[in-house]
Amino acid sequence: MTPKRLRSLRAVIFGDMLRVRITEADYEAEFKDCSTHLQGRVTMLKNDVPLTTQALKLKLKSIWTNLSNWSVTPLARGCFEFTFNSIADMRQALAQGTITLRPGIPATNTHKSGLD
Repeated sequence: MTPKRLRSLRAVIFGDMLRVRITEADYEAEFKDCSTHLQGRVTMLKNDVPLTTQALKLKLKSIWTNLSNWSVTPLARGCFEFTFNSIADMRQALAQGTITLRPGIPATNTHKSGLD
């Protein structure tokens, strides 16, 4: 939410709940902004060196070669937010499924149904 929108909000406390009233226009604008964002987590093995945000972006850039103008923002330990230029770009990233970033392992893993 933009700083201007944040300043215009008034919070009201009802018991142990906090309520904030927003206009429908603000809700729709924020909803539209979030429609091209994904949150993801990088899972590392015990002895792996943690990835920096820049290193993660470089690795993903080599995999997501056909995506334009996307960014990654660190959120918390191992969690990141990915912002895409369009919903189509976000869907292309999602379509690749789980991605393995370790060298020597295939780039993507696909889920197989059943208990083979």
